[in-house]
Amino acid sequence: MKDDLVSPRTLERLCREVTPTEEQRAAADEWLALLGAGKLAEERTNHPRFSRIVLEGMLGYSADDILYEKGNVEFQYAPKGRTL
Repeated sequence: MKDDLVSPRTLERLCREVTPTEEQRAAADEWLALLGAGKLAEERTNHPRFSRIVLEGMLGYSADDILYEKGNVEFQYAPKGRTL
């Protein structure tokens, strides 16, 4: 059994036409540097970093639209103040 969550071939096909922006690349580099330095070991204390770097920096979500720990869910996306 392979350890891949998604087959490399499928991943290549899905990402073929995706071009990350410089901001997304910088956020990814920052996250990978923290990961490589072992600074992401404590999951809960790194939630703010995850929100800022991954959700905002890499995926482009607005901080105003991210709900945190509402209804026993760590992160929720509620665009334009919509309630979930």
